Amino acid sequence: MAKTGYRYIVDALENLGFWVYILSLERVPTFSYLSPDFLKVVGYSEDQIRTPLFWSKMVHPEDRDLLTQRDKQLIQGISCTTHYRIISKNGQIFWVSERTTPIVEKGKIIRILGAFRDITEATRVQEALKESEARFRVALQNAPIAVFQQDLELRYTWLYKPQIVRNPEEAIGKTDFDIFPYEDALISTALKKRILDTGEPIRGEFQVTKNGETHYFDLTGEPLRDASGKIIGINCATMDITKYKTLESKLRESEARFRSIFENAAVGIALFDETGQLIMANEAFCRFFGFPNEDLTKLEIFDFYRQQIFSPEVFPLKDTDKLGIERPFLLKDGQLVWGRLSISIVKDADNSPQYILVCEDVTQRKQAEQALEQSQKLLQRITDSTPTLIYILDIKEGKCTYVNSTAAAFWGKLDMAIAEKIHPEDQKKWGEFLLRLASAEDEEIIENSFRVMNFKGEWRVLRSWNMVFNRTKDGEVCEVLVSSIDDTEHQNALQEIQKYQQQLISLASEISIAEEQERRRIASGLHDSVGQMLAMARMQLRVTQKSIKQRDLCKKLDQVCDLLTEAINQTRSLAIELSPPILQELGFEAAIVWLVDQMNNRYGMSIRLEKEANGDFNLDFEVAVLLYQAVRELLFNVLKHAQVKTAQVLLTRNGGTIKVSVTDSGAGFDHRKIENTFNPEGFGLFSIRERLKYFGGKMEIESAVGRGTKVEISIPVEPPRQKIVKNL
Repeated sequence: MAKTGYRYIVDALENLGFWVYILSLERVPTFSYLSPDFLKVVGYSEDQIRTPLFWSKMVHPEDRDLLTQRDKQLIQGISCTTHYRIISKNGQIFWVSERTTPIVEKGKIIRILGAFRDITEATRVQEALKESEARFRVALQNAPIAVFQQDLELRYTWLYKPQIVRNPEEAIGKTDFDIFPYEDALISTALKKRILDTGEPIRGEFQVTKNGETHYFDLTGEPLRDASGKIIGINCATMDITKYKTLESKLRESEARFRSIFENAAVGIALFDETGQLIMANEAFCRFFGFPNEDLTKLEIFDFYRQQIFSPEVFPLKDTDKLGIERPFLLKDGQLVWGRLSISIVKDADNSPQYILVCEDVTQRKQAEQALEQSQKLLQRITDSTPTLIYILDIKEGKCTYVNSTAAAFWGKLDMAIAEKIHPEDQKKWGEFLLRLASAEDEEIIENSFRVMNFKGEWRVLRSWNMVFNRTKDGEVCEVLVSSIDDTEHQNALQEIQKYQQQLISLASEISIAEEQERRRIASGLHDSVGQMLAMARMQLRVTQKSIKQRDLCKKLDQVCDLLTEAINQTRSLAIELSPPILQELGFEAAIVWLVDQMNNRYGMSIRLEKEANGDFNLDFEVAVLLYQAVRELLFNVLKHAQVKTAQVLLTRNGGTIKVSVTDSGAGFDHRKIENTFNPEGFGLFSIRERLKYFGGKMEIESAVGRGTKVEISIPVEPPRQKIVKNL
């Protein structure tokens, strides 16, 4: 009866797809039954698999410990389930799930009933599922996505990678109204309710503002159903799209800016498709070509260019990425304008070519260029017609980069080095000039003069005016604009004039000396001859008067004697004024003292004489005469022009130089008029200055209208002797 019962159990299990074995433990553990289907799978016969020892050899080595643990439970009378791998005779490995049950009679385990089945495919699917779940989890971990489930009341029941709360526990059991601001929760809840109401998947966006920051989310959701298909909640995934929303906002702003730039651009812009059909054009484009926008849309680009001089051969769009050209255009109203057109190829979303045409009205620039060209031609004609050498000098290379016709005629060629044409004696001066140019200001004009060799090999004097023309990026002077004149004849004339001037100065000095000698001769004649004759005549009249008795006649003779006395005094005074004997007898210092006394006594002046104590004023007679005449001229100038009768004369000596100054506080005058130009009123001062030069001296004047005058004369004690040119 028991056997029939086991057989029934075995058949039932095998009908359910299980393999069955019965292991008898009555004597030696032996399999009393093995399912035939199992034997087919493993490839062994029932005789080969007779004992548990052989069975253990079929088990995968890594799983044999599992059987050991199983056996321990069976010995204790405990049924157990074990999953392990079996290796067939041909080496194939398959998984089995084994349920073993100990059969006990009278407190003793007499046999073991094992039911097992092939779970290889199920195990493979399970492993694949685990791997898939692992990959899914990794993907979720690395993706900016939160996954969650909510029940029918939209309370969170499960949440993975929360984005709004810090951890899932903060959201479980709560709704969006418990977590989000109220306004934000209204929108998110409405989206989720649509899933429950429609039973369909949905996708939408909502935003959440927390701590002053707004985040945007993309929601994808579908109903959560039980085994019967009843909706029990929702499955959702959200992705934070704040960054994309920000980019989208910036893109819209960029598009708005582009649209504003496009519509308000000063240049014309148009977009054409690959067939030449106009897609869009701004107002400047339409205005430039003189067409309303609706007319332009009817024109194809190639027809348009043919109408406006261009042709596809000139503008091969399909073969060139970018082209540009400037041409005149005749508009519909007959107006001629100049335009610069550039066209480039771009790709649309379908990778089809489109053409961007940009046109700029350059009429004014063209007119300015034409005017500039005319101006340059006029300037060239002017510079070529002037006798002035005009050229641009590259001071780094030392060569001319531009010359006018006059300069070309002078230099002969453009590639010569200027420094090689400078006179050897002027090379140092040329180097100093280049150093000065290096620090020159832009508007500064530097004047110089050099001896240079022209193309004929002649040394000529060039007088030049130089100005910075161009600088390098570092601010260094690299080019200089030079205007030069051939000053050779002028310099030769100046030398001749200076020669004649020197001769005149020398002659004037000789004349002055001769004048003084003549004065002395005349004074001597007056004193020694005329004066003595008058004195003898007066003596004779006195003798004759004593012999005459008539009173009337004696009285008349007294009158004649008085007249003779006056004549003698006048003659003596005139002789002294012509040539004071004191100048020759006692020297310059005594003569000045006498001159001051004479001016004070005779003309009522108040002249104060000051001189350096113990000063040595012994001078060569010719120098003494010159200084005496100069002081007398200056004092008479005070008397005649200063409108005062007070003055000061100061005599000093500094080493080998004598200084004499005459100062007054009178009307004063503009001394520049006398120093810079010849003025007849200042001839006396001019004469003094020129004669002083002859003796190596000089005269300095300090004066202004209403502020008095100071004239200081300085002259060497031993002046250099100038020789008068004999053939003057």
